[in-house]
Order: sequence, then structure tokens, then C-alpha cells
Amino acid sequence: FCKAFMPHLQSIRDEYGDAVTIYALQIRDDEDPRPYFAENGFDFELIPNADAAMAPYGMRSTPGLVLVDGAGQIRFNLYDVVLQDPPGYADLGNRAKAARRGPAWAARLRQEIDTVLEGAAAP
Repeated sequence: FCKAFMPHLQSIRDEYGDAVTIYALQIRDDEDPRPYFAENGFDFELIPNADAAMAPYGMRSTPGLVLVDGAGQIRFNLYDVVLQDPPGYADLGNRAKAARRGPAWAARLRQEIDTVLEGAAAP
């Protein structure tokens, strides 16, 4: 799921620039992701061995995705997004499932980022 969703996260990073920082938490994996990030042009902030960092944000599996605003409040949690499964979805592998879900997840995340940034700009 994570590798299939990363291009969508990078597009968010590209669109919002320095207004958004994306942290990639490496969990349950000993493989060094930096070569993969470099090969694919991902400029996320990598946090290695981050299993312990999952719990405070309620992440219990991958992909875990939360949006935390400047005040430290969780504004979006992927676990809260409920989408209708398209026909045949249950028969797909994880990568194919993530490829289908990625655009919808990214759209919901963009909506919340816009809300956070609009609130930050308000007097």
C-alpha cells in the first residue's frame, strides 16, 4: 500500500511546497528506503525505526496516514476514511488496492490540508 500511495503523497508535497512536510515512518522493515526514495524522486522526511511513533497517532497498520496541524492536533486520519469497495476489489492484491484507493485518499487529504491552511491564514 505504501509504495503505491507514495506518488500521491509526493504530488501533495509538490503542490503545497513548504506548507506541508511529509514524514515517512519506517516500520516493521529493515530494508533501507532511501535508495527507493531517491530512485522515485520522493523528498519525504524519513524517520527510521519508527514503530514506537505509531501509537500516539493511533496507527495500527500500514498504510497509516495522519495530518497533524501546527498546533499538534490530528486533523485527518486515514483510518477514519470509509470508502465503498468497487466490484472485484476483494480479489486484488495490496498494491492494486492502493492504486485504486490512492486518488480518493489524496483528494480527502487535500481537502483537509486546504481547511487547515485556510484556518491558519484567517485573522
